[in-house]
Amino acid sequence: MTAVSSLRSRLCVGAADSRVEIASLAKVARAAALSRLHLSYEQSTSVSADMTVVVVSGPPLAAERPGELDAQLERIRPALDVAAHCGAALSIEAGPQTAAAWGCLPAGISELARSAERLGVDVLLHNRCGTRLEQPMDLHRVFVEVDASNVMLDLDVAEFHLACVNPVDPIRGLERRIGSVRLSNVIAHRPAPLGRGEIDVRAVLRSLREAGYTGPIILAAGAGEDAAERLADDCRYVENHSK
Repeated sequence: MTAVSSLRSRLCVGAADSRVEIASLAKVARAAALSRLHLSYEQSTSVSADMTVVVVSGPPLAAERPGELDAQLERIRPALDVAAHCGAALSIEAGPQTAAAWGCLPAGISELARSAERLGVDVLLHNRCGTRLEQPMDLHRVFVEVDASNVMLDLDVAEFHLACVNPVDPIRGLERRIGSVRLSNVIAHRPAPLGRGEIDVRAVLRSLREAGYTGPIILAAGAGEDAAERLADDCRYVENHSK
């Protein structure tokens, strides 16, 4: 297998926003010769046989009081079951940036990780601007407090950028905990082609290569008649700058 074909097998497609329907997403993926998807757990129940779900996004773990944890975990349970059925990882976000939310987060992640381990599922923590998992130090703290080898980072390049974090820094600091990478670019908070936005995506790809990362790279597909062409352009960009 050549380096390019090996990289192509790691590329996945996720919806750029909630307006993109699963049928449209699969069509765009096929046009770009991709068959691996990152979906919400609701979408994951209606995937065609020629597509493979590699990451399932579930509800956030947003409890701010210990008494809310059980209900939060029950809300996440259907997504965990779908991930197990698909042989995929489960990605979750955290709650708001409050001390109360942090007080519940490690316990909630630990309990979720135990349930996921019994099903053979990895739990991916999605960094999101404005949440309790926004900064690299938040993630370092979780990985110190949560003793679970199946808890990894769902590294979102654009969300780190929006949180005023150079995405290269967490790649270098958390390289052993990266379970998936959401690769996109932005201009003034709007989606942009990988090579023409505010983020130095070439530096991100170089850092991932230097870190020895070999996991999924998720590209965002939007809606519109040119969605397949834009996705194909992003695929070529990744392939051309990952050598």
